[in-house]
Amino acid sequence: MRIYSRTEWGAAPPQSAMSVQSAPTEAFIHYSDDVGVGSIDTFAEQAQKARNIQDFHLHGRGWSDIAYHYLVFQPYGKLRRARVFAARGDRFVPAAQAGHNTGTLAICVVAGPGTQLKRNTRYQIEQLLRRYPSVETVGGHRDVVSTDCPGDVIYSWIPRIARASGKKVYKGGK
Repeated sequence: MRIYSRTEWGAAPPQSAMSVQSAPTEAFIHYSDDVGVGSIDTFAEQAQKARNIQDFHLHGRGWSDIAYHYLVFQPYGKLRRARVFAARGDRFVPAAQAGHNTGTLAICVVAGPGTQLKRNTRYQIEQLLRRYPSVETVGGHRDVVSTDCPGDVIYSWIPRIARASGKKVYKGGK
């Protein structure tokens, strides 16, 4: 599995100190809720999109860094494999699930509403989750916050992703 580093996609440094967390025990899937991302099919376009997301989190939200630990770009055009970008360092608490961040891993699929989750995208998410033996459960952002994220289509795949990666489906509550 190839994970593009923050340096490779041109991430800005964190704007302030972040809280350190121990190994995550839960993972939550998000989506960027972007219309038109199906036309983003080059590394340069994906890197720019990652920088745009980080810029919004830094300057629009006032957070220390991008909220998620990973961004997963679906394959479009000539691409055959989803690309995974390292975002916030996984030893830091994410800013992705208000009131439910500590001890979690945040993975964001760069996708729009109603977007089908491609097989290779699911596979890459499963591979990411396997890298974290401490993660026991996988849920969607909506499982802990009042939101429609990660969208109905992506959310419907979470049980299969959890099983395929050897995890349980999150059963907690908001």
